[in-house]
Amino acid sequence: MFGIGWLELLLITIVTLIFVGPKELPFVLGKLGRTLRHIKAFIYRMNQSLDEFLSDAEAAELKKKSIENHDKEQ
Repeated sequence: MFGIGWLELLLITIVTLIFVGPKELPFVLGKLGRTLRHIKAFIYRMNQSLDEFLSDAEAAELKKKSIENHDKEQ
């Protein structure tokens, strides 16, 4: 998982418990989960927009080539 081994994960958990505390940990983890969900949704929307843009650009390029080929034939 992201190149993090069990030892590193244990260290992150211990440091988080020390700084956040066991009472606030569920709130912090919930907030982290929501934030990661928003980031994932944003990346998904950006990928869709990029795919749509590239699709439009490819269509325009094909149309341009088709017009150029048609002009050459005449």
